[in-house]
Amino acid sequence: MRLRRLSPRTEEAYLQWMRRYHEFRGGRDPALLFLYREVPGLDVPWPGDLVRAKGAGRLPVVLSRKETRAVLAKLNETASR
Repeated sequence: MRLRRLSPRTEEAYLQWMRRYHEFRGGRDPALLFLYREVPGLDVPWPGDLVRAKGAGRLPVVLSRKETRAVLAKLNETASR
């Protein structure tokens, strides 16, 4: 974490989560691929049966300025009634 120049508070938070996870696993050592691949630079084979998290199915909607003005105008009309 220090090599990546993360803040000391971030390092502290990560260490707390690692301790909690270790306790959750009953003291067994977890196979943390990121740790073993990125920190010492070891060439760890990627497990074929690993399930990765899926991304969001759709992007959030962002209104253009014109659309925002139209919505606000409608709100003003409703509020003035």
